[in-house]
Amino acid sequence: MTDTVTKQITKDCSKIFPLENVLIKKVKVLKKPKFDLTKLMELYQAKTETMTKIVEGEPANKLTAGE
Repeated sequence: MTDTVTKQITKDCSKIFPLENVLIKKVKVLKKPKFDLTKLMELYQAKTETMTKIVEGEPANKLTAGE
């Protein structure tokens, strides 16, 4: 497993800087962040409501043929 990971790291980094003797000593597994769909929807709704208020508050294009 570690051999395939080191080869992949070496291959991907070779575009930026050539690496040699890549070793993996320790791996720390991080937990996924909690995904709160209701919080996301609240933020999205608040943003769209403010955007619609801004757009509705502005007058429509007042371009006339004479201008």
